[in-house]
Amino acid sequence: MKKPYRKPAVLILSLLLIFTGCLKMDKTENFRLNPDGSGKVKITATFGVTNFQGGGEPDLDDLMQKTLENSKGVDAWKGTEFKSLGEDNVKFTGTAYFRDISKMKLKVGESMIKIRYAVTKDKAGNTVLTAAMEDQKEPSPAKKVELSEADLKAEIKKAREEFERTKPMMAVLLPQFKYKACFHLWGEIVEVVNFTKEKDGSVSLTIDGLKMYEAVEKLTANDEWWKKQILSGKNLQQDGPDEKEMFEIMFGKAASPRVVFKPGEKAVFDYAQEVAAAKKETAALKKKLGLVEIEEVESGDPGTVTLKVVGASMKRVEDKEFYLQKEYILTMVGRLPQKALKIDKCTLKKVLTDTGKSMLPKKRWDREMRFLKLARDGRKFKFDVRLELPPADVKGFQEIAGVIEYFQSAGARKTDLGITSFAKGAKGKEFSAKIKEIKESEWEKGTMEVTVELKINLDSVKGAIFLNDKGNELENKKTGHMSFGNQTEITFSVKGPLPKSGKIILEVFDKMKKFKKPFSVKNIDLMGNPVK
Repeated sequence: MKKPYRKPAVLILSLLLIFTGCLKMDKTENFRLNPDGSGKVKITATFGVTNFQGGGEPDLDDLMQKTLENSKGVDAWKGTEFKSLGEDNVKFTGTAYFRDISKMKLKVGESMIKIRYAVTKDKAGNTVLTAAMEDQKEPSPAKKVELSEADLKAEIKKAREEFERTKPMMAVLLPQFKYKACFHLWGEIVEVVNFTKEKDGSVSLTIDGLKMYEAVEKLTANDEWWKKQILSGKNLQQDGPDEKEMFEIMFGKAASPRVVFKPGEKAVFDYAQEVAAAKKETAALKKKLGLVEIEEVESGDPGTVTLKVVGASMKRVEDKEFYLQKEYILTMVGRLPQKALKIDKCTLKKVLTDTGKSMLPKKRWDREMRFLKLARDGRKFKFDVRLELPPADVKGFQEIAGVIEYFQSAGARKTDLGITSFAKGAKGKEFSAKIKEIKESEWEKGTMEVTVELKINLDSVKGAIFLNDKGNELENKKTGHMSFGNQTEITFSVKGPLPKSGKIILEVFDKMKKFKKPFSVKNIDLMGNPVK
């Protein structure tokens, strides 16, 4: 008789994380789609925020910055605004324009329940709008569990008891979650699954937290459901519930939500005209927030990335006392084809062994390299590839490949912070600038350290120019910084005696290019040595 490799309580705890892994959220999205796939969505959302800085009103500029920076596939924004409703609750309104709904990911507030939409064509030439869980995880290999009838009943009883303990929390949190997406389409509707037809001809998708709570109660009252989960050996803690089970809980039917309709020809709105105006509004908002305009450049010119393995290490034994875990690490050093300001991300796309087996990590998180280092020359870089231990028959790799993403400056502007005196507490007009501290340097004689508080993302700051009351430049360099979101402190070392009055001109990147370049290492042994 084999026992489960985890406690059954984990089953319901994973559901709790999925369904209550968010603060209060009430969101409505109104979509208008054109026949060419372009569209816009007007968002109205009220939600709770966590103030990590303790006390005071939520930082609305910081929330806006995160929304603009973390939303993907958006060409422009219009009418965006955050309002504080008190008690750590805020309201967001705004319209996002997108060229392809399947590539759009909106980041407005925090929620574990995320729906992603796509538009495709079926064999009959109809247009199909579908909804799916965003970032659905690849299931981990299931190991079926064998239990006697008595042991199975005991496991179900334990899981039910755990559920009863979590019910009060679910009863409070789940009813606070409400979501509705409404789609104004351009053709005759043929089929609707898990969407609702509205009187005005649109279709909507609704998630009601209270109804979800009732559905979860009904689901967990079924012995067969518990039996299926326990005996399947599925790792619910890692993978979450099955997507169709999720849809049944949220919408009432265990099927992917979809709408099939016959395509029309007339555009719902003039995308190019509206986006042109919205882009100007977006640029002004980003400038106000101190955000950098980023142009994404796909792989191609200029040049290619060179890369080589410089070392390898392997741990074959796991020892919790010494914090050791089984792992295989390849250390790689490469060179970018041009000088970069910062490496944003490095992602594995292929890990193929000499036996033809893929060792590409299953989780997206494990495919992204961490602790990337960029040398002072802005071109040389280093990262570690962490993999599972290779099988005994593997002697090396046919290829390890991926994509590296980095930023290069494409322009900067100078902004007078509005500070007129070099004194502690002096305030400016731009980026909420304030001199936090002025003191003599402990490390450089005849140098003053000036720490400036700014409401701007640290990566947007190129440097600063200090001017005396006569307009002459004072030699300075950036010697320290601290940043959390758009709350930034930068310390500058200014040479010579500091005058009582003057100016601080902040140099801010206003344009950047983001390059995505492929990299590849081929035919190496397990130590990283070339194999002919």
